[in-house]
Amino acid sequence: MKAVAWMESGWRQDLASATGAVGLMQIEPYTGEWVSQFLAHRALNLRTAEDNVTAGTLLIGHLIWMHGATPPRHSPPTTRATPALPSTACSSTPSSTSARSST
Repeated sequence: MKAVAWMESGWRQDLASATGAVGLMQIEPYTGEWVSQFLAHRALNLRTAEDNVTAGTLLIGHLIWMHGATPPRHSPPTTRATPALPSTACSSTPSSTSARSST
């Protein structure tokens, strides 16, 4: 999680992106609401370092679990379905700088 926080914010809790992502883990507010409701089961304040890292950790753990890797320590409850994340929460499109020409 330290590496993710470094890459996302340079370990700066006060950082906010142009799109509204906040804190160490650069969590978007709507993603934070989803994590609060379905993974943390409590309100998270993304403006505090502890809750921001909690949200990021739960989200990454959930994504690992969703893709068939080792279940996270705090896997989602199995008694109810966990709704899908908003489509903008985890874009996996490669950047244009990573495309290579075959010439």
